[in-house]
Amino acid sequence: MSLRDLMGAETQDLSPDTDRLVRTATREGGRIRRRRHTVTALGAAAAVVVAGTAGWVGLRGSDGDGDRVADRPSATSSSIKPLARLDGRTTVAMLRAFTAEQVDGESSTYEGQEGPGRDTYGSFRLRPASGGGEGLVEGNVQGGSILEDLGPGCEPFMNDCTSRRVAGGDTLVTYRDASETGRDIRLVADLRSPDRSLRVVAASTNGFSQGNNVWDITRETPVLAVGDLTAVVTRPEWGFRVPREYAAAGKELRGYRDVDTFMAPRSQPSPPSAAPQ
Repeated sequence: MSLRDLMGAETQDLSPDTDRLVRTATREGGRIRRRRHTVTALGAAAAVVVAGTAGWVGLRGSDGDGDRVADRPSATSSSIKPLARLDGRTTVAMLRAFTAEQVDGESSTYEGQEGPGRDTYGSFRLRPASGGGEGLVEGNVQGGSILEDLGPGCEPFMNDCTSRRVAGGDTLVTYRDASETGRDIRLVADLRSPDRSLRVVAASTNGFSQGNNVWDITRETPVLAVGDLTAVVTRPEWGFRVPREYAAAGKELRGYRDVDTFMAPRSQPSPPSAAPQ
């Protein structure tokens, strides 16, 4: 009897635990995608923010294709009652509103994605009123399960890195991504909150990745500095249920592109080679 026949005879009465296999594959697949989101959002062209604020943000339309980022919101978290589930559109709206508190400018080209479970991504282009070209502002909000895949703080691929405890016992990691060309700059603020089971990451660039280590450098410095990004991710309103006004603002974004609709699965950019995947 051949080896194949022998194995067939010995295993013909066996049947796999299909339900368990499906559950395991789904769980691990979700974890892999979350991990990919984590760093790809900070890698060569994609990364975070979220929200909630009692006062709403007035966003005036500009004469051009973009919107004027102005009329800053006032936030009093004690009066906030979460009413809407965070999704891709809302993530972009929150990222845009919190950015407006730090830098005046014109925003355009809104993109977002709603991943599995608690995982959202959003980005937009920003042209600061102070001058210079456009850059990318990115945001990624993730559930706390991603934290188990991260290191304790600074890692080799993080240039000019600092890691410190902030209010509430959260950890804030700020750094500059390793450059692909020597000219591209991506600054990152990464807030990790085990107590809230939450991770919020924000990033900004001085240009746009074209893939294959090719960048369109549009300005000397990123559109948001490390201090601006820190102010965005440390807002206490971040969470997975947010004020209804932000969800409404997300629905009203002009020219919003649902990345999941256009890319299935999403073509994720690659992080620096030493980044945790």
